[in-house]
Amino acid sequence: MAHVTVQIRQLAAEASWAALAHLFMRGGIVVAFMVFSHGMLVDDFAAANEFNLSLSYLSSMALAGISPVVVRQFARLKDASEGREAGATLLLLAFAALAGVGMGLILAPAGERASLPLIFALAITVVVLGAFPAAVLNGLRAFRSLALAAGLGAAFLLVAASLTNTLVEAVLGITGALGIKAVCEWAIALRRIKLTGRPVALPDLAAFKAVMGSIARVGGSAILTAGALFAMTKLMREGQSALDFSLFAIGMQWYAMGAFVAGNVTKSLFPRQVAVAECGIDHHAQRRLLFQGVVLGVTGALLVIASAFAARPLIALAYGEAGAGAIDVIPLFIAVSLVAIPGNMVGNLAMAYHEEGAWLISSLFGSATLLMALLILPVAGASLAAVSLVMSLIVQNAACLLLLLRKGLL
Repeated sequence: MAHVTVQIRQLAAEASWAALAHLFMRGGIVVAFMVFSHGMLVDDFAAANEFNLSLSYLSSMALAGISPVVVRQFARLKDASEGREAGATLLLLAFAALAGVGMGLILAPAGERASLPLIFALAITVVVLGAFPAAVLNGLRAFRSLALAAGLGAAFLLVAASLTNTLVEAVLGITGALGIKAVCEWAIALRRIKLTGRPVALPDLAAFKAVMGSIARVGGSAILTAGALFAMTKLMREGQSALDFSLFAIGMQWYAMGAFVAGNVTKSLFPRQVAVAECGIDHHAQRRLLFQGVVLGVTGALLVIASAFAARPLIALAYGEAGAGAIDVIPLFIAVSLVAIPGNMVGNLAMAYHEEGAWLISSLFGSATLLMALLILPVAGASLAAVSLVMSLIVQNAACLLLLLRKGLL
């Protein structure tokens, strides 16, 4: 019992630092968009929101699941063969950055500004290249370092937002903040790798095959999920007014805020799930970890919901005219985030046992459900996205859970 108590305290402490890192960046973006809403036209504000959402989803597609593979590698990195796998992943990251540039130029949010596609391509490249050191620090459980880098990026973003009046200035501020965060994480990660003696070596053919096998399955899941969310963004942008789309985008920002506690419990949980899996199938230990993670995640999300509901008048004032109606949308999307909490933890459990195929299949079901719901549900505005997300998450979580139970891993 004492061991379990200590484990919960350690997990809570690590999750708190990871959550702080997430809060700095996600919270910084939320506050920045509050500032943007007062100084920008409604159409420009909607375009900035589209830039931010598209950046998140397209960079996830370009990365194709590299991040969790890197986390797993550095959570268990011990010898030269695993070091060669880490080297293979690093080279694949360079190809992902090139793919991100192409996607950024082709799929940049529509707008009259000729510089927007170039800025968008640069932003995707920054996010993709910054994913590797962030995943390394996650695998090494260096969550304080992640919080430091995120805090510096958020500070830059808030200063930039206070000086912003145009769409181009807004997206440059977002890109600059992400760049500062990535540079800090690279500097810290390289130092950590050197201090811990973790080998990162030139890859051989066997290393490439091993890494590509994992990324093919994990990447398929990432591409399906991010692709469906990107399609949802485009459908909402084309089918709704600029104001309604802005409300949807604000809702998605707060959806991420609602999930930030759970998401960072998931981050801190994953290296532990990998460590248990390395010792063989241990149903009791994995279920205990999963239970602890869900309890911490749900508790945190409920606190965010209660805080957002209590602050509704201040939120309405903060967003101004561009965010009219945000006080009704925000609690709804934070509530939706509750449904996502167990799914990510179960998905990481599948990865810990190298059963990425289970998460791939469940992602396929979830993405298909999301798109069908968006097209056929008789609901309008931001509520359409919220209901569709709930249906998608329920289907995806249930499918992955059933597959893991069938394989005897849970």
